[in-house]
Amino acid sequence: MSTTNSSVWIVSRVTLEETPAPGPWVKRAACAGMPTDWFFPDDPADSETARAVCRPCPVRYDCAAYALAVPGIGGIWGGLSETDRRRLRRCEGALSQKQMLAAAFR
Repeated sequence: MSTTNSSVWIVSRVTLEETPAPGPWVKRAACAGMPTDWFFPDDPADSETARAVCRPCPVRYDCAAYALAVPGIGGIWGGLSETDRRRLRRCEGALSQKQMLAAAFR
């Protein structure tokens, strides 16, 4: 649910009902069974616990790619915050999703 206007993204939050489900990779995620509030912190400064779980996760790229494909989804996905994903999307026209993820995980 986003539109572009002179390369400015207007993103609205999507509801759970509007969000496509993640793929089967989610079963192998390091966060499976962990408290979800770690990944949806009220204060963005409290995201380090989630990022620490994501760093060694075997499906980190799949998770981040999922979140990049669903504008407006909240929380930490693949170690990327909403702010991180917005920054990457600004470069979307110049980079492929694979290049965006490679840049994010340098």
